[in-house]
Amino acid sequence: MAGFGDIVQKAFYLGVGIASYAGEKASGTIAELRSQAQKLADEMVARGEITAEDAKRMVDEMVNRAQRATDALRPLINPPPLDASKF
Repeated sequence: MAGFGDIVQKAFYLGVGIASYAGEKASGTIAELRSQAQKLADEMVARGEITAEDAKRMVDEMVNRAQRATDALRPLINPPPLDASKF
């Protein structure tokens, strides 16, 4: 039977793995968002609903908002290492 320390260690490593995976997915998602937003903006420009300058601003703003949200969550996804000297 695994000791309590082994279970805690495995749970910790599982958490680190999940956080790492979430960080990688967040980076990929922003690239996908930019691509999708650009397609939408291009369609709107083609239909004459917005100008090319407005489309660029719209895409940049969408990506910037997503990046700020990701940056705000990054400390939760990848917390700084614990300082063992404080224990």
